[in-house]
Amino acid sequence: CIVEIPHLNKLQEKYNNDFNIVGVLLEDKSNEEIQKFIEQHKISYKVSNGENNYLLAKVLGGVNGIPTMFLYNKHSKLINQYLGLIPEEMLEIDIQKAIL
Repeated sequence: CIVEIPHLNKLQEKYNNDFNIVGVLLEDKSNEEIQKFIEQHKISYKVSNGENNYLLAKVLGGVNGIPTMFLYNKHSKLINQYLGLIPEEMLEIDIQKAIL
């Protein structure tokens, strides 16, 4: 979601050594369109594009709305799943728990 991009950028910058944000696009867009969007919105985290994203969404438990976020720790354990806009402070608290 465009509204969350600045918050996600800030969290990625703050926790860069311990945490990675990956945007998973569930739309059919060309790499050129994605790159233009990334530049236009100054996205500082990775964005995944391609057919395999639909399979990834299914493996993660499905996406029932957009935006959907999944928070995993470094041991690949699911910490939390979020549907809709999440307050930055709440997400940051969960990130801090996940990286301990």
